[in-house]
Amino acid sequence: MQLVGVIGAGAAQEPLDDMACLAILADLGVQAEPATIERANEDCVVEQPVRLRSIASGRHTLDFAEAPVLACGFATVLTRWLAEIAIPTALYHFGRPAAKVLVGPGYACRPRNQQPGAELSVHAFGMALDIRGFELADGGQVLIGAPGEADRAAPERAFLDGLRTSACGYFTTVLGPGSDPHHEDHLHVDLASHGSPDHYRICE
Repeated sequence: MQLVGVIGAGAAQEPLDDMACLAILADLGVQAEPATIERANEDCVVEQPVRLRSIASGRHTLDFAEAPVLACGFATVLTRWLAEIAIPTALYHFGRPAAKVLVGPGYACRPRNQQPGAELSVHAFGMALDIRGFELADGGQVLIGAPGEADRAAPERAFLDGLRTSACGYFTTVLGPGSDPHHEDHLHVDLASHGSPDHYRICE
C-alpha cells in the first residue's frame, strides 16, 4: 500500500520524502520524530513512520496519551484535524482547552477488528487511529461512548458529535458508537482507499 502525503483535508498529493513530511508536521506545530516498527508480518508496511508527541495550536498544547506511531502522511491529516477542530471546539464547549487526546498505539500489525483470518487492518499500515476521548486542562475527561438520552444536550455530547461529523471531511473512514460492535467505545479514523471515486467516504 502506497502512502501519499495529504496536505489538505482529504486531498491526496504526490508522495513526500521523510524530511518534507516532518517539515510539514513541524509547520503545523506538531512535535514528532521518526520511528521504527516491529513487523510481525512482512505485509505490515508503514511508509515514513513517525511517533507523535504533541500539537501546539496558538496558546494551547494537546498531548498524545500513547505517543502513537503513524505513517507520516496520515499524521499530517490527523494533526490538522485536531488543531483546526478538536482544540478550538473543546475551548468553545467547555471554556477550557483539551490538554490530552486519549488514543491507541496507532500502528498495529493485526487483522481487521482482531478477527483471525480477516484481511489486514488499516492499522497495519499506520494509516488509522482509535480515539477514546480527551482529557481537559482541569483533569476532567470526555470519553467516547454510546450516548444516553439524558445527556444528549450536554456540552460533552455536542463536542463529540461535532468532532465525529467534522472527521468525515478529513478522513475516508469514520466509525464510532452505533456503527458496529467493534467501535462502541472509541472513534476510529483512517485514510483507507474505498475504490473509485477517490472521494468516497464511509462515515458511520
